[in-house]
Amino acid sequence: MNKNKYIKTMLLTSMVIVLASVAGLFLWQQLPEEIAIHFNTQNQPDGWASKPMVVFGLPLFLLVIHWLTFLGISADPKRQNIEEYLFKGLLWITPVLTGGMMTAIYRVALGYEVKSSVLAQGLLGVLFIFLGNYLHQVKQNYTVGIRIPWTLNNKENWNKTHRLAAWLFFIGGFILVGNIYFQQTWLFLVVMILTVGTPVGYSYNLHRKGF
Repeated sequence: MNKNKYIKTMLLTSMVIVLASVAGLFLWQQLPEEIAIHFNTQNQPDGWASKPMVVFGLPLFLLVIHWLTFLGISADPKRQNIEEYLFKGLLWITPVLTGGMMTAIYRVALGYEVKSSVLAQGLLGVLFIFLGNYLHQVKQNYTVGIRIPWTLNNKENWNKTHRLAAWLFFIGGFILVGNIYFQQTWLFLVVMILTVGTPVGYSYNLHRKGF
């Protein structure tokens, strides 16, 4: 994997993240000095940060995470197993999440009603659907996928586990999106437990069978 091939994508995605700060500058005079950044299950704010921290600090933090992700994947000894389209798709995850999160924060700060739990669940559902579309194609590597000892030590274990995980994430993503309308906490928890826990248990069971 040649890092130079992805510099344009990194610059574009980084600009999208920086736009969150640019938007904050345009809204600066309208934003309060203390801005809600966290909400409980009743959609009530229970965490605040200063205006400069929200407008500059949060996007900067996410930008650092974005670049660390890029450098981490680029340094993967098995990076040649990560397809180009998948790598580029992964590079858009942080910018999209940043855009959704910062839009919600600004709207709440300006007095508009935003159901943060609905937005978070919707974004997570879309992310799961995206991952479900590609997990079955991911080859063994150390940074992307179900990276546990049993999958990393056995190619067939990796492939079988990721085929199962792909279906779980894909179906789970649609359930999360649909749950926006029902807002059932138990359903959200069931989806999260199944999509994360089932592939791990399945992989271990394969390992016990010699895979």
